[in-house]
Amino acid sequence: MDIITKYLNNIAYKFPKGYPDINDPKDIELLNEIVKDFIKEDEEEENLKKKLIDIINTSDLSDDEIRAYTKSISNRGFKGDITSKLTSKGYTGDAFKVGDKAVDYIIDKIADSEAEEFINYKTKSFKNSPDKGNFSSVTGLSQKLVKDLIDIEPGADAGGSSIGKGELFLALAFNDIDNRGGGGDLNYDGKNLEVKGTGGRLGQQAGRGSDFDYLSFLGEKYLKGEELEEFLNDPQNKVINISLKTLYDQAIKNGAKSEDVIKDVQKALDSIFFNKGLAKKYFNGPADFKDLAEMKIKLTKLNAEAYAQKTNVGAFLFLNSKTGDYVLVDVDNLEDSIDAGLFGTIVKNPISGYQWNNPHPNMVIK
Repeated sequence: MDIITKYLNNIAYKFPKGYPDINDPKDIELLNEIVKDFIKEDEEEENLKKKLIDIINTSDLSDDEIRAYTKSISNRGFKGDITSKLTSKGYTGDAFKVGDKAVDYIIDKIADSEAEEFINYKTKSFKNSPDKGNFSSVTGLSQKLVKDLIDIEPGADAGGSSIGKGELFLALAFNDIDNRGGGGDLNYDGKNLEVKGTGGRLGQQAGRGSDFDYLSFLGEKYLKGEELEEFLNDPQNKVINISLKTLYDQAIKNGAKSEDVIKDVQKALDSIFFNKGLAKKYFNGPADFKDLAEMKIKLTKLNAEAYAQKTNVGAFLFLNSKTGDYVLVDVDNLEDSIDAGLFGTIVKNPISGYQWNNPHPNMVIK
């Protein structure tokens, strides 16, 4: 079929007989109007193309910049295919607070990356992936595309919850991960999966929690005079485990009952870790106040478990957004994962990391 016949077939519905009758003056008049519009649109398109070429020719662009722009323009031709893949995973305008603007943003980001590689990619099952690895290796996608997809943050979903780094990538890369439907960021293996990017916290940022002075609450119960002043003014006691060990040792030395001190410590820790009553699981006897490094590990376990209960999360995925490295941690195996050193605070010091004014520190893959 030649292009003219194809064009006439496309506009045939506009005519009463289903085709332009050359013996009917009204049909001829309508056909002339349509052809004029077609020629005008074609001329406008040619002018836009010429304008783009002129801009490229007159701009001081490097070879890399020209390659990037050429690639981006070429990739715009994949818009329909990209949209189809997004739709198949539930990412339509209705899924976002800002509607189609979010979808257009995602399409632009993918078009600026490796669009053809993206549309040719066949989703895989995350169940077949190791609990620790690299997403480029696991998916077979290029490092560039993986990083570019991880970095896409389209804003809030329709419910107002922010979609963070890595969430969109996971839903698009794996056929057994879906977008939000519960307390976590994503759904995986019947559980709410929460994604924590580099430096993610298991709780609020520093300065957004309670203003209650836990150090004074504990110190004033068991210390007096200069001893209390020294305890409160010692900068080391800003670190939770250091202050708890110091307080416990001094309180026992002053004749306090171990169970009373421990009970007050549990009350303070439960208060900052979402009131889930889990502090007694990790701090319940004299042995739990002897080793500062072990105490930090216990605080990490308490922080993670209490946060998981608070948010109804069944699994965490800790992600390095720069490299694509990840660690999947099932809440049922939380303690073992922390003991194995799969993730921990961004502070590498085995003692420091948890402070009274920052009880939910940044976490990273170890």
